[in-house]
Amino acid sequence: AGLVHVVASDAHSYGGRRPELRRAAGLLTSMMGEDTARKLLQTNPAKIVQGELLESSAVSLAQREQTRATDS
Repeated sequence: AGLVHVVASDAHSYGGRRPELRRAAGLLTSMMGEDTARKLLQTNPAKIVQGELLESSAVSLAQREQTRATDS
């Protein structure tokens, strides 16, 4: 299916392995755009924690790559 709803880290503390997502955020922004990166890194995770439903507009990486290829 290749659908993505959330990008997250499994790190649990700042003392050992930090939950560092800046690099992932930069890659997502360059590949998918700022709105999609924000949705995957901030909006959707917050909705999950708050028990809210996610919008049905999951990102398909394969579909996005097709769009990027035709935009070039």
